[in-house]
Parts: sequence; C-alpha cells; structure tokens
Amino acid sequence: CYNTLQNKRLADLVTRNMREIKPPEYTREELQFAAELAKSISPVQKREWLRRSRRPDWRELENVLMDTSVPDPWDEGEKGGGSTDVADVSWNTPTLEFTTATGILGTPGHSWQFASVSGMSIGHKSLLFAAKTIAASILDLFAKPDLLKEVRKEFAERTKGVEYKSPLPPDLKPPLNQLEAH
Repeated sequence: CYNTLQNKRLADLVTRNMREIKPPEYTREELQFAAELAKSISPVQKREWLRRSRRPDWRELENVLMDTSVPDPWDEGEKGGGSTDVADVSWNTPTLEFTTATGILGTPGHSWQFASVSGMSIGHKSLLFAAKTIAASILDLFAKPDLLKEVRKEFAERTKGVEYKSPLPPDLKPPLNQLEAH
C-alpha cells in the first residue's frame, strides 16, 4: 500500500558493485535470439516504454537491443505505477530494488517475450549478475560497519516522524489451511 522508500546510500553501494562485477556479455547466438524477439515490439512501443522509464538518457537507447550499462540511479522520489509488497518492507528496514540486463528494451514485464529471454542463458547470466551484486553488497555491509550505520542513519532520517501502519488488521491470521481437503 505504501510507495517505496528509497535509500540513496544503498543505491550507491549496489551501483558501485554492479560496475565492479560488470554486467553480462552475450554471445552472438543470444543476441540473435533477442533480436528475433525484438521484432515483436514496435518502435513506438519501445519509445514509449523508454520514455516512461524516466531514465535521463532514454532517447540514446532507442536503437539499443539490450542495455548492459550500469547507469546512475535516476528514480529518486519517483512514484511507480506498479504494486509490490517490497514497498511496505522499505518503511520497516532499509531496502533497495534494482534491475539487470535480462530484458530486451521495450519488452513489457510479465510478457511472453520477457519470459522467453528469462528462461534461457540470457536470463541465467542476468540472475548470476544480480546474485553476485547482492552478495558483494551484503559483504560490504557486514565488513564496513560505518557503511551500514550510514544506511541506517539515512533510513532513520527519511522515516522520522512517520509511523508505518499496516493496512491489515492486527489480528488477521494467514489462511494456512487452504490446501486441506474439505
């Protein structure tokens, strides 16, 4: 129900680790597969998808198949149109979401094109890149207590005077018996 609470310190950490690890490189066969799928996305659809991303350099990506760059975070203070329970989590602890280069630019989320790329080596490489980024970022937070303090300080400053209230009734119990035979 809540909008995602950003954490710039976490975003900077993850961006730095993504750049250090380096995004995946794709084989000729993978890029050919992606190019075939990209034919199902019209230039107008791609342009609109890029524009809605609000990424400052979106126009430079109109002729790019898959973006393997690691841009600076650009969505500070933006409100998304999607729905995620991660947003509610972000009001309880410092949280960050990031994306990697799995999709063909312009591909709608939850589409057959996105599923096709995610279910092959392109998606596997992106998953490994994301996992390495997460692991490196966690190690940094464990190994550098001052960094973790900065992340927590930013969270405390952003949530000062705001109490998170779950929209769910406090006595609500999860329906754990849904699979029981009746």
